[in-house]
Amino acid sequence: MIPDRYYLFVPGIRTDVENRNGWHLRAARWIERNKHGVAETYGYHAFALTRWIEQRGHIARCSDELRYFAAAEYGIHLVGHSNGCALLCGILKKCPEIYIDSVHLIAAAESPDFDANGLNEALRWKRVGKVHLYCSSSDTALKLAGWSKSLLGWAGLGYGNLGRVGPVNDDPKWRETWRLIQHWRNDFGHSTWFGENHFDGTMQLIAGL
Repeated sequence: MIPDRYYLFVPGIRTDVENRNGWHLRAARWIERNKHGVAETYGYHAFALTRWIEQRGHIARCSDELRYFAAAEYGIHLVGHSNGCALLCGILKKCPEIYIDSVHLIAAAESPDFDANGLNEALRWKRVGKVHLYCSSSDTALKLAGWSKSLLGWAGLGYGNLGRVGPVNDDPKWRETWRLIQHWRNDFGHSTWFGENHFDGTMQLIAGL
């Protein structure tokens, strides 16, 4: 019997937790309405300069949720946007015992270095089936993120710009074997992936349609 799919959607900073039309909530409804599996979201609010204070706590709480569904033999699919992608990479490091079918990193504010962000290790040890990157060279928010890392990285602060520059130091065989898949839309901004004209297309990529 093929296990059911479980999707976890994790947004970025400054999420309005009372907004029922946030992209992550619309995405979860889309998955369940179209019968692609069960879906949950991890909603939180963080400010740009203080997100690091609760980052480990967010990772721990998401990890506990994943362990529950992994024990029930669900096929697990993780989807993040912006800082949510940094949370997902943290989860991969914290939960090496859980196999993740796919990870979708949309406009990722995470380090592009696959050695630093842990994706090389997760792919090498087959803890992740496929990694999807959703990138745009026109993402101005991630341009600022890259500057913040240059200025504040010495203090362990700042944001990565994987979603703007693409992967660095990734093993070429990940691309050759279609375990690393890049979706480039160089006319997209930071949140265009979830805009009215692009939401369904993004969700179809996430669902593997």
